[in-house]
Amino acid sequence: MSVSPILRRFAFFAYSAILFALPFGFLASETGTYLGLGLFCLFAFYVRETSTRRLAKRLKLTPLFKEHSLGIYTPLQAYVKRLEIPVPKIFLIPSPGLNAGVFSLGNQKSLLFSEGLLEALSREELEAVTIRLLTELTSKEVQNRSWLTQFLLLLEGPTWMKHAGNKRIYSTVTLLKQLVFYPLSWLPIHLLWNSEANASKDAVSVGYTRKNRALSEAYRKMESRRERTPFLCAFAFHPLFLTSPFALDPIADFFMVNPSLYQRILRLEGRAPV
Repeated sequence: MSVSPILRRFAFFAYSAILFALPFGFLASETGTYLGLGLFCLFAFYVRETSTRRLAKRLKLTPLFKEHSLGIYTPLQAYVKRLEIPVPKIFLIPSPGLNAGVFSLGNQKSLLFSEGLLEALSREELEAVTIRLLTELTSKEVQNRSWLTQFLLLLEGPTWMKHAGNKRIYSTVTLLKQLVFYPLSWLPIHLLWNSEANASKDAVSVGYTRKNRALSEAYRKMESRRERTPFLCAFAFHPLFLTSPFALDPIADFFMVNPSLYQRILRLEGRAPV
């Protein structure tokens, strides 16, 4: 994607401001529009300042301490100075599924690891995944995806899809999401979620570590267990993670813009088709 992340973020804020101010404009014409824009600015500031706290609440995150995972903290200490990034907070997601993600808004930077991932990966694989996440913090793309998550959470509200294991369930709520939520989220998704960013950051991270094999094996484990032990979360959180979480709603698959994990594995192993 040739358009810079900052320009795409500006377009996203313009789109969000219009959605926010439109009802006020209908109610009170020009004055209402200005009022709506002012409230949008205040609300955006509030969202940024409270984003980590709300993220922790929705994903039920708990802090992950050094003594519980040296495979994360050892590369963390070695690479934050090398990459010239602030030390992020480390959180654990209570899920047997395999996934990891990164969140960054303002000074709030966090790495997210599922319980299943810590149990399934070897120490070398976990180090490779950690460094892969750290390289995200050097890019403005991660801030775009973090803003996208906040927008989708507000738009989605309390209408999380009910689920039982990995069975897809249909309901009035599901239909409402398919007819309203997904269409409204289409433009922000394509503005803020760069479809090639994950694949390119794979190459950047192994350029530092030379651990192509370790990262590709970690990805293989994530992919092999995706349906057997699904990593489930609201659609709004999908942009944060290395691999797309299991989608309970099949329509959501059309809005996933992560490149195929299989293709990323082939690239890491130097076997991608030309």
